[in-house]
Amino acid sequence: MRKRKMYLSVEDIAELFELSVSFAYRVVERMNADLESKNYYVILGRVPTRYVELPHLRH
Repeated sequence: MRKRKMYLSVEDIAELFELSVSFAYRVVERMNADLESKNYYVILGRVPTRYVELPHLRH
């Protein structure tokens, strides 16, 4: 059984959204800026899986 990740790395974001790794760094930076503006603790280069799964990110 595979354990679900709590945080997604830049490489995970690139794969999930089919982006280049260099562009995924910018996306993660913006996601972290959004989280930081909401007073969440951020880890550079990682994004909480729950944040990525939020409905506002789906098209």
